[in-house]
Amino acid sequence: MRNNLRSGVWLACVTFICLLGPPAMGQSNLLVNGNFSLGNTGFTSQYTYLPGTSAAGAFDVGSNPQSDNAGWVSMGDHTTGTGLMLIVNGGANPAQIVWSETVNVTPNTSYALSGWAADIFSGTDPAPPNLAFTINGVQVGNPVQIQPSNFVWQSFTTLWNSQSSTQAVIDVVDLTTIAYGNDFALDDLVFAPLSTNSTTLASIYRSVEINWSSISNVTYQVQWTPSLPASNWFNLGNPVTAIGTNTSVWDRVGWGQRFYQVLNFQ
Repeated sequence: MRNNLRSGVWLACVTFICLLGPPAMGQSNLLVNGNFSLGNTGFTSQYTYLPGTSAAGAFDVGSNPQSDNAGWVSMGDHTTGTGLMLIVNGGANPAQIVWSETVNVTPNTSYALSGWAADIFSGTDPAPPNLAFTINGVQVGNPVQIQPSNFVWQSFTTLWNSQSSTQAVIDVVDLTTIAYGNDFALDDLVFAPLSTNSTTLASIYRSVEINWSSISNVTYQVQWTPSLPASNWFNLGNPVTAIGTNTSVWDRVGWGQRFYQVLNFQ
């Protein structure tokens, strides 16, 4: 028997928020060049722009890390596999800003900052990157340790409320203080307001179904967190490519609450 959230099932405390990603769901990414397809423009950095980034504290915008450094992996960008990404040779100064952009925001509005990162050191990175995110000088969420797994893109998401702010100065820094290793790529950065979605929930025998309106052939990632506001979100399984206008996944949970969001990074 299936009961929806409105019927007051045992997991009634679970709510849903959805980042409606551009352009498929009509939500605009406020970042000018979040997928780096325009090259070295639309953002600033305290790192040195140095194609062939063999020096620590330098970056490039390219299509394959190994083209810059033979000690890095050969891999494509996250967007298409053939496009551009931010390629970074991490330095030893955690105060040095890797990437920054300033955008206008609406007061008293919740936003999500999300993106993808990958460790590009060939082999086991002796000093994996540890990325932190600040908005208007205040860290949002917990730092994200990039796993030293070659060819694997890792997603991250953090939430922020603008309160009285009309601008958001968004910075990414690398907290790792060892220069050897500490090499990474960033791609598909998104900063967008959160919107509610017609997502419904059903439970049966301690399993939960997350169901949402979708667009065919668009890929979504369901994430969960144990409490709100959340510092970190965790992927629920692998990304799901919709085959119709309604998509759902199941999560088998223990007692307690989980909050879910459905992300679309197109």
